[in-house]
Amino acid sequence: MATLRVFTALPLPAEAVRLLAEACTALGRDFPNLRVVHPEGLHVTLQFFGELEGERAQGIAERLPAAIGAPPAVARITTVVGGLGQFPPAGSPRVLYCPLGAGSEAVGALYARLRDALRPLTGGA
Repeated sequence: MATLRVFTALPLPAEAVRLLAEACTALGRDFPNLRVVHPEGLHVTLQFFGELEGERAQGIAERLPAAIGAPPAVARITTVVGGLGQFPPAGSPRVLYCPLGAGSEAVGALYARLRDALRPLTGGA
């Protein structure tokens, strides 16, 4: 059966995408073997579920609106993006990321709401 790579994420403001895309382009020049993500693929990952079958992915998608809440329950989140990290933490990096700084508490609270709402489908992931 076909699987989907499933995760929940927040979009980034256009200015943040522009600045991160510039940084990715510069990294690509310095590290020619680095595969750089297209700017439209840049996001803040909230929860990664992995490869899931369509039915399980659909169940997650159906629970998202209730988990997130309707406006004004979801407000604009302001946070600082800075630094650079990698997965795995040692050895050759597979993924580079920018950790969140000030304001990340709001992102953490949204993650907790999603995690709790989706726990019956994810087994506590």
